[in-house]
Amino acid sequence: MGTSGPTEVNAIKYYNEIEIVENKNDNVIDNLKEKIKLEFFLKNCGDGILYSINALFLDNENNNFKTEEKKATDREITFENFYICDYFFESERKMQIIIYRGETPLTIMTTLATIIGSKHSEFMKQIDNKELLIIKAVKLGRDKSYVNIDISIKSDDKDYFKKNKYIFKINCNNQKIYSSESINYEGYFNQLKIPCFLLTPEYTIEIYKLVDKLEGKYSVSLNQLRCKSKTNNLQFKIPISKNIFLSVYDNSQLNENISFFDLISSGVSLKLSIGIDFTGSNGHPLDKDTLHCIIGNEPNDYEKVIKLIGNILSNYNTEKLYPVYGFGAILENSFYGQASMCFNVNFQENPEIYTIDNVIKIYRQSLEKLTFSGPTYFSPIINKVIDDIKLKNAESKLEYNILMILTDGVIDDMENTIDALVKGSFEPLSVVIVGIGKADFSNMVILDANENPLVSKNNIKSMRDLVQFIQYERYKNNENNLAKEILEEIPRQIIKFYSLNNYSIDKIREIARQNSFIDFPSKSQVDIQYHNNNNNNNNYNNYNNINNDKNDTNEFNLLK
Repeated sequence: MGTSGPTEVNAIKYYNEIEIVENKNDNVIDNLKEKIKLEFFLKNCGDGILYSINALFLDNENNNFKTEEKKATDREITFENFYICDYFFESERKMQIIIYRGETPLTIMTTLATIIGSKHSEFMKQIDNKELLIIKAVKLGRDKSYVNIDISIKSDDKDYFKKNKYIFKINCNNQKIYSSESINYEGYFNQLKIPCFLLTPEYTIEIYKLVDKLEGKYSVSLNQLRCKSKTNNLQFKIPISKNIFLSVYDNSQLNENISFFDLISSGVSLKLSIGIDFTGSNGHPLDKDTLHCIIGNEPNDYEKVIKLIGNILSNYNTEKLYPVYGFGAILENSFYGQASMCFNVNFQENPEIYTIDNVIKIYRQSLEKLTFSGPTYFSPIINKVIDDIKLKNAESKLEYNILMILTDGVIDDMENTIDALVKGSFEPLSVVIVGIGKADFSNMVILDANENPLVSKNNIKSMRDLVQFIQYERYKNNENNLAKEILEEIPRQIIKFYSLNNYSIDKIREIARQNSFIDFPSKSQVDIQYHNNNNNNNNYNNYNNINNDKNDTNEFNLLK
């Protein structure tokens, strides 16, 4: 209720050994690098055998880690040594894990992204049909959540505070955390912003007259603040005399700064959809040096981006199913000979394709059935993805969608695209636009909306930024930089969506728990679906290989 905004309480005021890095923007986490602890477990171990685990990040061979040697208790081992590492969303970070069964080394390959993207960030892998390796990722680092302390005191005597000055003090475990300035004439204290790591689960607020006389005190728990609505006050009455009572109104709020890791480990998954530009300006795929060129074995630029980004995002969705759409081409046997602005690249009713490798295979097959045309429209594909989100994800919103549009040219439906993006800003959706080739992409900056928020024709303002535009040509020779540029805004956009929609970590966990009880299709139904896809699409080499691949999606293939 203060007029100049909340006063930040710096821990060094009472705890000189602690320093706080102040974050001036409450809605955006400035540094998305997270410190992660990897904990190692083994189950189904052999009796009397010594085990140890060696882990190595392949991007930094000096960063080598080894657990202690241990024998199993009841065939299980919890290793005391743990591995602390940096986590960035835009990097897979390949890992080599060696399990020593006595003197016998057993090697598996995985990635840090695979570990974190596993259910509850708990990676499991069976070794030689015997031991079960479990690697659990746990976030480290100080909690960035804070409490806005917002207290007022009222009296029936309007002139009471002109004659009497009050302060309040906050104590945790009998240690003073903060002492306020005196109350103003209106009965309000200035708002305070106190980091949660300074507060115990229950803290005490004491009301004093300036003569240091304790008038009353009450306790507040962080759980109370978490559960109460924004309109509720915690109330406390202090009897001063026969005729005077002070009414204390505590409207403090807990502000939980959610991290990307928190969301993923609690139950949020990522869904990648792909939109591919098949307009005439790309050139014919059988002509050398055109953007869709498929002469020889060298992947074209479209394929390189799909492979790079798809492999990273596939770690965060266990289904490995990707809806792939095309636009700007005339389809084979088109009745009217008109270009389609949104069609399924697999030419089936269901646009989803299993695995990124199969996305590229089917993309190549589709080129034989298309006549490149135009114009370049984005809005039909964006609206299609939004409709699918509303249909599948209406209640829980725990599947966050990333639509990657690969295009070579200037957009021809700017107004309709802005309308679609504004609509999408209210849904769990991010749109990544990758400009392929050397065309003029200056209009894409408008869609990126880093400077000015998007506004629809109906004057509806975008709820948040959801677009990232990258010009592929600038980063094509450095895959690490390309992935970073394409994906670096995604965690912020995801955090912003769930924060604006009041999704606490507890709420996400509860929804994820409820979803786990939903009836899923039987194995026979899934088998039929894949069998039909195999026969109709020729999507996969054979049905058995698909199921074998699905059972082994956690293992990283170095040849990939």
